[in-house]
Amino acid sequence: MICVDCTEEAKPHCTRCAECHAKRRKETKRKSRNKRLEYYRAFSRTYCKQYYKDNAERIRKRSNTYYHQQKEQCKKRQQNYRRTHTKSLNNQVQAWRRQNKERVKAYVENYRARRRFAKGTFTGSDFDQVLHDQDNKCFDCSKPFTQDFPPEVGHAVPLSRGGSNWPSNIIAQCRSCNARQGSTIHPKFKGNVA
Repeated sequence: MICVDCTEEAKPHCTRCAECHAKRRKETKRKSRNKRLEYYRAFSRTYCKQYYKDNAERIRKRSNTYYHQQKEQCKKRQQNYRRTHTKSLNNQVQAWRRQNKERVKAYVENYRARRRFAKGTFTGSDFDQVLHDQDNKCFDCSKPFTQDFPPEVGHAVPLSRGGSNWPSNIIAQCRSCNARQGSTIHPKFKGNVA
């Protein structure tokens, strides 16, 4: 009888053949275990997604009660995570800001307006609508906006003069026109201000 692995004649007590058979048995066990793990992982992923979808409210309540019962531990855990993963978290934030420039602009302007106690808010989609209405051009100089010439959020009646932060008061301007306007009421809107 010849050993399949070492191609030598197998003897009843051949240590080399025993090693070959053990290696092969170990390899087949590992392959079958990997296949089982793959199957279980895929199954558990789909099962968990469906479970979370079906029981979202219950899970949210349970996690909220846990958080309120263990508030100090949760805060320490969050602080520790932020401390140890600062670089990756900053990279995630920067990537999100690059992908959502209009939302960031809206957020910054809304924050600025809140600090000045101005009424109203607008969203990134509101600013997109303003850009669409202006044909993606500056309100004053009519130059088309590009990546090198980005739009800025401007207010027809500035916040410092009591203007609102509603979309009706928002205009898209280039940086130089917005800086030139400063805190003056836009000339095209002077007649509409009471």
